[in-house]
Amino acid sequence: MSGEGSIESRLGIEYGPLAAHKLDIFVPQISREQRADSHLPLVVFVHGGAWRSEDKSDHTELAVRLAQRTHCSVAVPNYRLTPQKNSESDPEALSLRHPVHASDILLALDFLISGSASGSPAESKLESPPELGAESESEATIHTNASTFAYDSRRIFLIGHSCGAHIISSIVLSSPEPSLTPSSHILGSIRGVVLSEGIYDLDLLLTSFPSYRKWFVAAAFGDKDSFDEYSVTKFPLRSGTERIHWLIIHSPYDTLVDVKQSEAFYNHLVSLTAASHGHSLHGDTIQKDWTTIAEEHNDMLKTHQYSDFVGGFINSLHFH
Repeated sequence: MSGEGSIESRLGIEYGPLAAHKLDIFVPQISREQRADSHLPLVVFVHGGAWRSEDKSDHTELAVRLAQRTHCSVAVPNYRLTPQKNSESDPEALSLRHPVHASDILLALDFLISGSASGSPAESKLESPPELGAESESEATIHTNASTFAYDSRRIFLIGHSCGAHIISSIVLSSPEPSLTPSSHILGSIRGVVLSEGIYDLDLLLTSFPSYRKWFVAAAFGDKDSFDEYSVTKFPLRSGTERIHWLIIHSPYDTLVDVKQSEAFYNHLVSLTAASHGHSLHGDTIQKDWTTIAEEHNDMLKTHQYSDFVGGFINSLHFH
């Protein structure tokens, strides 16, 4: 499905108690009858930025294109960022390391799926993104339930880009960090995961890009000899995730993260499903694509090709 329908944005919704705990939701304006009949899922996009930069507002245009392509509501959460200057003596810097980024996203998912969060919802103005949708001057209080946000909370698709792919994988796979354990309700709601230009194996990343240790890896995870314990290529499956569909995307023109990352994670997923089912299901549940989107690391997010490709994957599962 494609379309250029009106998209309403609901900005700055509080999903938790901290300043970073805010998200935006982009809602296609289709009829109530269409929405009731289709049980439309929610799409959640988790941005990258090396655990230290970017903001939900950087991805408004992508969220709108995804909403238009899928007719689904699209949520883009912020999360706490690691300070860009690494300091072992700075208490704030030490407190903003892994797993806080993923913990924030798990809190956002709980808010979106279960309708609960430790913070109260904000009053947000219903707005149309500049030059991307129809204007709206109405104002409404945003309540923490899926009916207000216009999606079926039992059907969730997750998209993660760059370090956002690591964040999502740390939640969906079985991380050794207890704080990243999702509820059965959250796990049961996830229908599909799309990961692009992901960081999955930190030691492998530093083999290809040694300067990344000082640039962002040590700041986000601590300065260690090995980062194997944080590499999602080592994480087992969580019980109940075997039916989730995965799409792993990598561009041949990405100079910031090489395709070795995506190859390693794809092969890991295939081995996990084979061990779980006694045979490989990767043709059905795990897909990869290293050629369709031939753009630089972040440039791919600006293209209709990306939103069309990802949106097509989501629609193929939802409308199948």
